[in-house]
Amino acid sequence: MLTRRRVIAAVVGLPALWLGGVLALYATAYLRGGMMARVDWSRGHREIKVYGMAPASRADVAVLLQSRYGVGMNTVGGCVVSQTFIHYVRGYNDVMFERLERHYGKDILSEVSQEIELKRQGSGGGS
Repeated sequence: MLTRRRVIAAVVGLPALWLGGVLALYATAYLRGGMMARVDWSRGHREIKVYGMAPASRADVAVLLQSRYGVGMNTVGGCVVSQTFIHYVRGYNDVMFERLERHYGKDILSEVSQEIELKRQGSGGGS
C-alpha cells in the first residue's frame, strides 16, 4: 500500500538518485580514463586519444608514432565534446603519456611532433 511517506520518498529519492549517478560519472571521468589506460597498457595496447578538428600534421604524427613506437593515435571525438569526455580523455592520456615516457625514457610525442614541424619548415622554407 502506498503511503504518503513512500510517495514523497519516491518523488524526491528517484531524481536525487539519478542526479547522484550523473554527478558520479562526471566526478570519476578522469579516474576512469586513467584506469582504462592502465588496463590497455597491461594488455600491450598503446594509444593516445585525440578529439577535435585535426591539424594537418596529425596524420604525419600518427604514422610516425605507429611505425617507430607502435603507438596508435585514436580519434575518439569531433569538435563538440562534453566536459566529462574531456576529463576522461585527459585521464587516459596522462597515464599513457607517463608510462610511455618511463618506457622510452623521453617524451615521444614531442619528439615526433618537433620532427614533423622541422620537416614542414624545411620543405616550406625552400619554396
